[in-house]
Amino acid sequence: MTDNKDPLKQILNSNINQPKTFNPILVVICVSCFALLMVFLSTEILNSYGFALFLGLPFVIGTFCSLLTSLSCKQSFGTCFQMSILGLFITSAILILVGMEGMICIVLAFPISLFLTLLGAAFGYVIQDLVWDIYKKQNLTILTIFILPLILGVESTLELKPALIKVQSSIIINASKEIVWKEVIASELPPPNELIFKTGIAYHIKAEIDGRGVGVIRYRVFSTGKLVAPIEVWDEPEFLQFSVTHSPPPMKELSIYPKVNPPHLDGFLKSQKGRFR
Repeated sequence: MTDNKDPLKQILNSNINQPKTFNPILVVICVSCFALLMVFLSTEILNSYGFALFLGLPFVIGTFCSLLTSLSCKQSFGTCFQMSILGLFITSAILILVGMEGMICIVLAFPISLFLTLLGAAFGYVIQDLVWDIYKKQNLTILTIFILPLILGVESTLELKPALIKVQSSIIINASKEIVWKEVIASELPPPNELIFKTGIAYHIKAEIDGRGVGVIRYRVFSTGKLVAPIEVWDEPEFLQFSVTHSPPPMKELSIYPKVNPPHLDGFLKSQKGRFR
């Protein structure tokens, strides 16, 4: 007998007989590994903490989860959303467990990340709802993987510098200029009682100074380290101006490990100069 089976029919039948379910564990593993790789690429290699990482990554997590979930067959809107939220939760947990981020930063970023992840999930759902062919879905999924690294690379080459922000405050003190001057150049404060400082955000402890006049070093001791400030203008007791050569980290990350120092705590929030008048 001659086998008259049509090859095209065999291919179509094989597509019809594909499994109609997905492996949620495999989806989460793939998405989490991709997200961790993007965080490492951006923070450790490109040394960039920009819009592509904070806004783009959550969106891509949602899109990637929806596309992987619906790769073999269409999935419901709720299923795509659930898998995207699960992917974001697992990725956030792994970032904390491996010491790449602290709990406070993850908690602060989570509301915005969740919103963007849901947007990405909706975008992925629309794609899988419009594209029926499994091979087109595979191509779109692969394209999704390469878009974010490309954007991260482009953003890092722009070398965008943050604007210098001037912060000015005033307070009326019922004391002579001479007394206030002594407290400005060297003083000590009691530990704060506010709850926010219990989370690791830096707070001022005391000010120290080596000598008097222009050129001496004034130190502001924070809970996370010392701010080093050489004096530029010394007009006792009227005016004091200083530059800043070293700034301590803005906070100490809350973590399961004794010390966690994500790159965004080093050099991304710096003081340049200050003055008292």
